[in-house]
Amino acid sequence: MAILYIAVYKPRQTLGTYHWTLYLEEGDSHLVFQVVRNPGQFQYQELSSRPENTDRHVENIFVADINDIEGYRAVVNSQAVDNETYHWGCQQWVFDVLESLLDDSIITDYDHGEAKHKLEMIFQVEIEGDE
Repeated sequence: MAILYIAVYKPRQTLGTYHWTLYLEEGDSHLVFQVVRNPGQFQYQELSSRPENTDRHVENIFVADINDIEGYRAVVNSQAVDNETYHWGCQQWVFDVLESLLDDSIITDYDHGEAKHKLEMIFQVEIEGDE
């Protein structure tokens, strides 16, 4: 079993947005899944690293315990990267992955809702699709 978190990092620029990644911790294995670069040029990237190893790291937000690690990896690796929408970025990619993990029953509806609620509370954003 592994533990899934959303890792949050300080913006690179003073007025930039926080960078979000997915962080999977399984024993001694530490994997970060993210989209990097700028609007229109985003690329998916997977790193073997602890988020805490960078000065920009703010916190890890617990999402869920993951039993189906192969299923998780398949969902994340197949998640679309949107280079057509200018205001799309790492935060939306994380939300898209969480939706896909829910759709494929990798995470529960409860875990999905709790993660979204925590992000809304911290960043005071309304998550798309919430009414």
